[in-house]
Amino acid sequence: MLEKSARYSLLGCLICSLLIVGCDPNRQNSKDPGGANDAKPPTSNLNEELEAGLSKQFGMIQIPRGDISVLSAVDLGMTKPDPRNKLFPNEMLNGLEQLKQGGLIDYTVYEPSFGGDRTRVRVTVTPLKAAIDAADPSLSTSDALVIVTYKLAVSSIVKDVEYHHPALPQSDDFRLVVGTFKAIPRDLKRPEEMYKFRAMLKVNPFNKTYSFQIADVGSLDDDLWKTQNIPN
Repeated sequence: MLEKSARYSLLGCLICSLLIVGCDPNRQNSKDPGGANDAKPPTSNLNEELEAGLSKQFGMIQIPRGDISVLSAVDLGMTKPDPRNKLFPNEMLNGLEQLKQGGLIDYTVYEPSFGGDRTRVRVTVTPLKAAIDAADPSLSTSDALVIVTYKLAVSSIVKDVEYHHPALPQSDDFRLVVGTFKAIPRDLKRPEEMYKFRAMLKVNPFNKTYSFQIADVGSLDDDLWKTQNIPN
């Protein structure tokens, strides 16, 4: 049944990343923030760190299991999920429906009891056999199944510059790395896909290594980005 779950393109992984780690595939109006310094530090683990981080963020479907709480409306101020406390924004319901249509889960929504907290609803998510069989046991937990749908391989790096933003700790060094990656489906019958990425990484000034923080992806033919996780 992996073939059915693997029908999710990278967009499907983006949707499920929104559910679990907070990516937002609907915010598409971000341009490349760029940087002022093109000099890059000597590093030994750039590609390795990029591929691991991109794969975790975009190459996996993460399916919650059991009871979760979902906000009952889109205007309650929550834009990113809180998986540790099993609390998710209202958009989670759309993502769950797509997973259900893909044959991966079933779910039940319970309306708040009379006099209860009406700002959120309880949802019970039940992974189906297709999801259980396709899940990676080494990555899955009691709270979520993880299905690896793509292996992501960095194809090129076109920019590696200093990155500054007021919201980031000013005592740390960050860099913006822009390039392309190849998405290789786990289902080898499907074609490979190519995307652009921009990733924010923290640099350890002592051992000169990168630490992946978060990334955005987009189509090679589009000036905009499909996600907007890196602040401008």
